Amino acid sequence: LTRSEAARLLWAARRTEHLKRFMLIGLYSGTRSEAILGRRWLPSMDCGWLDLDAGVLYRRGAGERETRKRRPPVKIHSRLMPWLRRWQAADLASGICQVCHYKARPIEKLRRSWSSARSAAGLAKDVTPHVLRHTRVTWSLQAGVPTWEVAGFVGMSEETVRQVYGHHSPEHQAQAAKS
Repeated sequence: LTRSEAARLLWAARRTEHLKRFMLIGLYSGTRSEAILGRRWLPSMDCGWLDLDAGVLYRRGAGERETRKRRPPVKIHSRLMPWLRRWQAADLASGICQVCHYKARPIEKLRRSWSSARSAAGLAKDVTPHVLRHTRVTWSLQAGVPTWEVAGFVGMSEETVRQVYGHHSPEHQAQAAKS
């Protein structure tokens, strides 16, 4: 997504709290959808959680095994932190442990809310929740973040970042253009 498209999508979700949370976490962390939806405010054995004091987003629980879909811990983006602090305070005061919830109940899948926001934002049907992950990688490379750091941040191999997204980097073909 371009920044303009992401802004339209967030604007369309402004009254749908769980979707706004999902989108901001996805855009700022590059975390896969199922890992965002399973996230909790407190440490967990079976799902990821947020440690706001340490500034770390754990993508998997302490008892979960690593899979091919790597989910490494990641530093929380500075622009996401204020949102997380407000949401956590409100949720824990209400006894809610799930980060993305609807009427205090966990969300398993985004269905109508994503489609409605996407349509309201004027985006095509191929804009799925997974696009937020692609957007994070693209924006990071456009900002000049090294491929190895982007790969570690989102839990991809550096080779995948280079092959699939590398052309978004300002360094793409820079040496070849100078020779």
